[in-house]
Amino acid sequence: VGMEGWGDWSAAAMLALCGAELSVLLCEAALQERSVVLVARSPLGLTSAAEGLLHCLAPLQWAGGYLPVLPDCLADMLHAPVPLLFGVVS
Repeated sequence: VGMEGWGDWSAAAMLALCGAELSVLLCEAALQERSVVLVARSPLGLTSAAEGLLHCLAPLQWAGGYLPVLPDCLADMLHAPVPLLFGVVS
């Protein structure tokens, strides 16, 4: 299986995990180049939602920092004054 369907799958996963209203708010924030921090229990869920959000921005591309699962040792990066898309395991 190629990577062609990954974007569609991840966008559907984001919608399933976050719901329609929150998914729209996440897209709005990303389009305004605001930081987005996703919080979930599952690293797979975080990665799916983060990749889905990036896919929903097409044809635009996210230019800020991107770590779908932020390691604990890099938690200070959450305070950076630049747009970020990070995932944090709760």
